[in-house]
Amino acid sequence: MSRFFACLLALALVSDPAPAAVIGKWGVDLSDQDRTVRAGDNFAMFQNGGWFKRTVLNPGQSVQAYWRDVRVAGTTRIDEMMASLDAADPSKSDRIEAMVSAFHRSARQDVVDARGLQPLQPLLAAIRTVRDKRQYAELAGAAEGPGEVRPISARLIPGRSTYHVNIVQDQRDPAHYAVYITQGGLILPGPEFYTDPSFKDLKGAYQSAMVTMLRRIGWADPERYAQQVVDLETAIAKVSLTHEQQRDTAKTFQRITLAGLKKRAPGFDWAAFFKGAGLPTDALIAVDSTDTTAKIAAIYAAAPLDVLKAKEAFGTLLVNAVRLDSTTYGIYKQFADTVVPGILASPTRQLDITNLIEDSIPDAISAAYVKRYFSPAVKAKAQSMAELMREALDHRVSGSEWLSAEGKQLAHQKIAAMQISVGYPDKLDDYRGLVIKDDDLFGNATRAAAYAWRKQVARLKQPVDRSQWVLAPFYAQIPAYTPATNSLIVPAAMLIPPFFDITADDAVNYGAVGTIIGSQIAAALVGNGIEYDAAGHLGKWLPAADRARFDQEQAKIAALYSREEPLPGMHLKGELLVGESLTDIIGIEIALDAYRASTKDGASSVLDGYTGEQRFFLGRAQSWRAKFSDTALRNQIATGSNTPPYFRLNGPLPNIDEWYAAFGVRPGDKLYLPPSDRVHL
Repeated sequence: MSRFFACLLALALVSDPAPAAVIGKWGVDLSDQDRTVRAGDNFAMFQNGGWFKRTVLNPGQSVQAYWRDVRVAGTTRIDEMMASLDAADPSKSDRIEAMVSAFHRSARQDVVDARGLQPLQPLLAAIRTVRDKRQYAELAGAAEGPGEVRPISARLIPGRSTYHVNIVQDQRDPAHYAVYITQGGLILPGPEFYTDPSFKDLKGAYQSAMVTMLRRIGWADPERYAQQVVDLETAIAKVSLTHEQQRDTAKTFQRITLAGLKKRAPGFDWAAFFKGAGLPTDALIAVDSTDTTAKIAAIYAAAPLDVLKAKEAFGTLLVNAVRLDSTTYGIYKQFADTVVPGILASPTRQLDITNLIEDSIPDAISAAYVKRYFSPAVKAKAQSMAELMREALDHRVSGSEWLSAEGKQLAHQKIAAMQISVGYPDKLDDYRGLVIKDDDLFGNATRAAAYAWRKQVARLKQPVDRSQWVLAPFYAQIPAYTPATNSLIVPAAMLIPPFFDITADDAVNYGAVGTIIGSQIAAALVGNGIEYDAAGHLGKWLPAADRARFDQEQAKIAALYSREEPLPGMHLKGELLVGESLTDIIGIEIALDAYRASTKDGASSVLDGYTGEQRFFLGRAQSWRAKFSDTALRNQIATGSNTPPYFRLNGPLPNIDEWYAAFGVRPGDKLYLPPSDRVHL
């Protein structure tokens, strides 16, 4: 184990502060810097340039970053936790720990290899025996409903069947849940991967990989069917919502009834789909787009049944490959590493297995994780930081020069009503009735998926539970703000170095995890959050004049980001990234305000020649240290899923007045923006 991970684990296992920070003397590794770069020209390289120069990505490695390190560190903890449970006396383990251990033991390579493709055969047989489109729709519902292990992170779920289906809070009536049906059918991460000529090489690699995988399961004529499936998915891609269209929450939650679905999209057997998914026909229903839903249904209606079956077989192998033998997993890994690097597969089988167990029984893993690794002192400190940032945002609303009195009052109400939770939820599932065996990895995942789906469907008859967490405590995910519940979750696994170190300088912690938490607090008022009122109702709540001013500032930052060209000919999609960009700016502002409020002399104290405010900005820069392969960067730019890490610094900081003063940034520096061009919300 590396010294970095050893330090993280050692820190997590104690609650008493250590005498020195894990990274550097006070939380920042100054050897990472490149002092030949002016802070005002490229702040990302000013702090991280030395590390960037000496870091070489290995063949097949898509990214190296502190974010990846922290996630791997969390996985390392869980792997060691499960190994220790395996070695423990079963009579001394509680039921939840015994369940975790049994699931982990079922993934032993020799046990999985001995079964080969046998666990998949019943699913393949069901696909082969489909006789008509009604049976196909029912099978698709079963695959997308109880057959889907839903990730606890942002990992991609390939659209193996027809439509994605989930149980979500009703965006029009936030006190209740609804069935939410969204576009599916695409294995690749988005429509542009099929339609953009710049992805022609990737699309060809995808088709070749599909041939190999169809051949693995003995599908007849794999070359012909792979071509036809890719053609089918390309047709779906052409009518699918773009990433830009998907970001408009108000337009992508359209209420409809089952009767309405049958009328608007008659090319698909919705009754059979609902039957397969185990959904009640009288449930509240919404779709992301009635128009897109109908167009995709028409494509399925026109498609030959044998092509649909081949597509389903390929998708079934793809989503289940991690649960199968070494040969199958190797084929899947080759596909993931060459076609969608950095998006689908993990670096190793062990990490994929850990992710599968985490996704299957997240509350069981959470209970064991928190018991071993999360310090009450860390929870208390992070909760205090978050509350100071809530106050800072509230104070900035009061001082806003453009919000009307009514707009300020409504914003204050929303900020006050926000629920901020740190560490772990008060209630965790005890998994009563779920059978986990120590020699059946495939069956364990299958049964866990069906168990979780049954609980999801049961919510349709219950009021919304605002205490329900959308993140797992053990997964190092950016804290999540949920606008429909007006709640923020900060998972325990996020609160480790370099994002948070209780032994480090407060300025660094506020600059690192503080700006990240702050951005999600700010999300209540910008991005998708501006579409929801304090009670979670979807709809415009700011006065019209206030909203018009907000839209002007939003357009300004979108244009600023769209000018950035990380790869030749590929610009950032500012319209997609604007919500994240605005929350970054506000998050940095309120985290700096909170840091100042937390200490009387910290802002003026000097460590190794750096003031408190300088250390704050260095903490932010260090936490976004990353290096991407061109392919991984291209995929991220194309989907507009996130801003590349270097621009999480060079994008928002030129809008922060205090950054100019802290580092002497002046006209002529490449990142300099005239005061009139800076975005201040």
